[in-house]
Amino acid sequence: MELDQRVISLQKSTSQEKEDFIKEFTPFILSTASQRIGRYVEVENDEAYSVALQSFYKAILSFQEEKGHFLPFAKLLIDRDLLNHLKQEKPLEPSVDEISFSDSQEELLDHLLLKEEIKVFVKDLERFGLQLENLVELVPKHRDTKEKARQLAFVLAEDEDLMNMIFRKYTLPMTRISLKYQISRKVLYGSREYILSILVVLKNNLTLLYKWI
Repeated sequence: MELDQRVISLQKSTSQEKEDFIKEFTPFILSTASQRIGRYVEVENDEAYSVALQSFYKAILSFQEEKGHFLPFAKLLIDRDLLNHLKQEKPLEPSVDEISFSDSQEELLDHLLLKEEIKVFVKDLERFGLQLENLVELVPKHRDTKEKARQLAFVLAEDEDLMNMIFRKYTLPMTRISLKYQISRKVLYGSREYILSILVVLKNNLTLLYKWI
């Protein structure tokens, strides 16, 4: 059974099964926490581990398979909760490149989370053979075409069978979509990259990038 399906099944399982799963992924929890706070994290008597552990458990309970893969989702939750924890515990100490971004702690937090979302976004784009720097040029120029493509992407995001096919083969099945949703192939071919970029955002639940689509 694939990991994502295991997590879905785990949501209805016993507390002991959840605990066993968490023990299995303790190295992942420790590694994610250590990367986020920049120091070694221990299982015993370490508040950072407690926060990360709670976040991982929350990720198990709230994960939805159609929104993306479990581990990136869990990592995002751990990162967010640790950053919030650090913010409450003491002022964050931004690095040099972060200082130039903003002195506001709220904006800094969003900035750090946005960087994480962009990593996920770029990784999935590359699987489709797309490059982030080329997307602006590939967005439909005609306003009506762009809006039709955007609406179609949101419809496709709710089509479980097509989404599974798209993200299994990393391609957009033009003929099938055209026939099923009565969309001209011309619109599909001209909007392929734009549609895929929206689907990547929606599938991975990239909440900050969502504002841009």
